[in-house]
Amino acid sequence: MRKISLLYLFCCLISCTAVLAQDMSVSGTVTSADDGSSLPGVNVQVKGSQRGTQTDATGNYTVEAAPNAVLIFSFVGFTPQEITVGSSSKIDVQLASDTRAIGSTPSST
Repeated sequence: MRKISLLYLFCCLISCTAVLAQDMSVSGTVTSADDGSSLPGVNVQVKGSQRGTQTDATGNYTVEAAPNAVLIFSFVGFTPQEITVGSSSKIDVQLASDTRAIGSTPSST
């Protein structure tokens, strides 16, 4: 009887862990902090994994991620941003222009 009780407890713990570790769908819109325009083609990657996506023509994205995951948003000419998912299923992001990337080519005189 004791073995059956321990087996039952073990199975309960395993199923609880599996439920907590499940990914959820996270979506949102990525816009420019400068003028609020949508940014198509922004890379959205789950940090430390091969999972990711890009924003569509209107700046929208959807990706599967665990609640403890960190999303990395990156786009040429903008400062990358990292956001922890947490319990949010909707994460809208505003990317700021990376002023260091503008005009950083040295002149040859």
